[in-house]
Amino acid sequence: MTTQVSIRALRAALHFCDAKDVRFICKTVMIGGGALVATNGCSLFAHRIEDAEFATMIPMEAVQTLLATISKKADGAVTIEQDALVLGSCRVAYEQAPCRMPQWQCKVPRAISGEAAVYSPAYMSAVMKARDDLTGKKSPLPVQFGTNGPDLAGVAVLPMDSMAIVMPYRNEAPTVPEWVHANA
Repeated sequence: MTTQVSIRALRAALHFCDAKDVRFICKTVMIGGGALVATNGCSLFAHRIEDAEFATMIPMEAVQTLLATISKKADGAVTIEQDALVLGSCRVAYEQAPCRMPQWQCKVPRAISGEAAVYSPAYMSAVMKARDDLTGKKSPLPVQFGTNGPDLAGVAVLPMDSMAIVMPYRNEAPTVPEWVHANA
């Protein structure tokens, strides 16, 4: 069993992996449930895949190794097998990460609320880099805000049947200290 994934989508997914995290799930690119998914625990990238016949957890190092062999502007598709990534004559074998595929869909808001929230600039930057990798150019990034119960997530609909969500900081938004305007 194999499936095809765009080079651009794989490159974009890497912006959402975290090599320093101790959790295996944060160091993998997942294929399953009709999508390619990557998460660092605070932000998530999903790219729709029509014909994925199997689920696999690909270590990010395998994706990095394959992408290092091609130009950053390369386009096309990578063949994903249950134990290898294949692009032309290059084959990168991998062992599946020892973790289960998460139910990532439950973190994606069902509705857009319009409420503002405070987000990490680093995570928003990852969303913009993913968009740039998908489109090959820089452009504005509209972000919508949605709620799933108590969580408020920033949702960015990306090109090529992709999307990203960013979880906000859990504390209150910063306020201007009173002393700033006291003598104005």
